[in-house]
Amino acid sequence: MRVDRLGATYSSWLQRHPLRTKAVTGGLIMTAADTSQQHVERERALRRRGDGGAPSTWDANRTLRLVSFYSLFQMPFVHVWFGFLERRFGAVTPRSDLPRFIAKLAVDQCIGFPTVLATFCCVQPVLQGQGIEGAMGKLQRDLWAMVRAGWQVWFPANFVIFAAVPLHFRPLMMNIVSLGWSVYMSSMSGYQHSLDAAPPVQSLCCSR
Repeated sequence: MRVDRLGATYSSWLQRHPLRTKAVTGGLIMTAADTSQQHVERERALRRRGDGGAPSTWDANRTLRLVSFYSLFQMPFVHVWFGFLERRFGAVTPRSDLPRFIAKLAVDQCIGFPTVLATFCCVQPVLQGQGIEGAMGKLQRDLWAMVRAGWQVWFPANFVIFAAVPLHFRPLMMNIVSLGWSVYMSSMSGYQHSLDAAPPVQSLCCSR
């Protein structure tokens, strides 16, 4: 019953204060994701060194940058974007209108998703003091790789979410998938970049 009440309360918040609720929820999930990823990165660095040295401390500035981007840009963008998709394509499902459903998913992944990642690539270097040159370098170096990596997860994930999850709960579900995605990415030995290179936001559309 407590879970039912919690769900009802959250649904009520979404109905009364949709943007604020999504922004706060996204910020909390991003905090958990980046904190978890930083822990994994520290453990991996200690194993590589093998010298028993003191682990590095939590980078609060990195988490703050990511949470700020997520709460102040990505979640508001997704709030508006999902509303646009629903108005343009309707509440279609694979059973009701498969071609229209596929078109809706394709527009989301080919326009909305890259827009968020491109903005991320521009904003994060500026917040780190690297200026416009750093932003352009990150765009050229990382954007396409991030989009391709994200598509492997978010095409199938959004297929299920668009087909089965009510509109006002979609950002929450995408944030939950984002948490698992970012922690998974950080645990892969082949991925040496941090969330600053490949954020959970890879979900929007990435992450909503």
